[in-house]
Amino acid sequence: MVRSEENEIVGLYCGSRFISLREATGKEPDALPVYAATPTGNKILVRSCLMLLAAATDEVCKGGEVDVFYPLSKGLYGIIHGTPEMTEELIERIQKKMNEFVERKEPMLVVQVRDSGTLYKCGSISKFFDGPLVPHAGYIRAVKVRARGKGFVLEIPQIYCPTELAPVEDVPGMVSLFTDVRKFYRKLDCRFVSDLNRHIRDGSVQTLIDKCEANVSVRFESLANSIRNRLPIVRTVLIAGPTSSGKTTFGKRLAACLYEKDVNLLSLSLDDYFVNREDTPKNEDGSYDFESLQAVDVDLFNSQAERLLQGESVCLPHFDFITGKRYYDTKKTTLSRDGILIVEGLHALNDKLVRYVSRERQYKVSVGVWTQLPVDELNRISTSDTRIIRRLIRDNRTRGRNPEVTLEAWDGVRRGEDINIYPYRQDADALFDTSLLYEWAVMKPQAEALLATVGRDSSYYLEARRLCEVLTHFLPLSVEVVPKKSILREFIGEEGTACESI
Repeated sequence: MVRSEENEIVGLYCGSRFISLREATGKEPDALPVYAATPTGNKILVRSCLMLLAAATDEVCKGGEVDVFYPLSKGLYGIIHGTPEMTEELIERIQKKMNEFVERKEPMLVVQVRDSGTLYKCGSISKFFDGPLVPHAGYIRAVKVRARGKGFVLEIPQIYCPTELAPVEDVPGMVSLFTDVRKFYRKLDCRFVSDLNRHIRDGSVQTLIDKCEANVSVRFESLANSIRNRLPIVRTVLIAGPTSSGKTTFGKRLAACLYEKDVNLLSLSLDDYFVNREDTPKNEDGSYDFESLQAVDVDLFNSQAERLLQGESVCLPHFDFITGKRYYDTKKTTLSRDGILIVEGLHALNDKLVRYVSRERQYKVSVGVWTQLPVDELNRISTSDTRIIRRLIRDNRTRGRNPEVTLEAWDGVRRGEDINIYPYRQDADALFDTSLLYEWAVMKPQAEALLATVGRDSSYYLEARRLCEVLTHFLPLSVEVVPKKSILREFIGEEGTACESI
């Protein structure tokens, strides 16, 4: 087999499961190769990086156990149990050992294959993984570990360039958010997916769900108080988040909390300020670039926002996504002079958007899916996977899109997020995680049915199969257990539920 550093084969899909190349006998006629420079292949590389880190840590720390928390930017944040103190010197020793393993191509051996995953051995340790690893550490061409507070950040290969590290930017407040979520999970006696399944089996899951949703309500209340305490200086609340982060429902619930505190406000969506379709900028391939800031009529937005805050009346615009045209209300809208604006949209945190008020008069909220219930200490579920499952269900329900259309658009969507959203969240005044630890169980039946329609001849077949494998970890839950005001309803639906347009 010829190996290319840029896009070598790192695994196989055969017999309805993904397997390591070490399991291959060469007699798998229907086997499909999994290449490194693909989303599915990247999961294999990241999994292998975690095994490499665990093996190196075990040797350096004499029994130290790696515990991965959640994604930090495009890396992974975690801690090491069994070490007296996390120091730069300790991390350097672990990195050196990782480099040694890579250089000598330390084997990642298959010890035992189970229905739920595979036991692998690397160095002196054996670990269970829910998917395949590379045959040896030499396949890993980009990996780095560095100290971060009391823990570490693992830098991992880029999806489409596995010989390069994915960029990692520290986001203020993110590690604190991770710590709070972990404490909350422990309080619920639900640290891992197996704990959630136990609650489902023994009938206590509704209590668990009620506590999760109550926690969301408490966080909304806390955020609303923080905004109210900064009035009258703050005149505009800006809300941004990636697709399927639930920002539409988030904006509505935050507005409701502020209304209850006697805050006069008006909500605006940047979607309504899109320029007409014929004026939308285009990508190099001739397609419309709806995610560019130039797709928004920034001048109109600033003019109307400034006039509203001065107590003037304006005819608000609305964008018709079917005709690609903007139209205006016939009736004028007025905001009281002591009122505030709540602005929600892809570019809401972009410094180039708002010109009508200074930074001190803005309150920026970055909304995202930043945590997810893990399988165990090393086997995590990608928050990006949570968002794509949310979007698959919503796109099919609200627009009749088949899964392949959504999967095809996903890479472009994520590239747009890297340009238009993530660079600006460092300046956010608040972070809000919309993930729910039970949501995969609720989405499982709908998601499995949709993914089953992706045929073997599709370019997205392997990615669909990979997502189905993630879903197998969860026992199913009925949508009836989800409260009507839950953020999850934005995706699974109910009559009258709003949905995002992007």
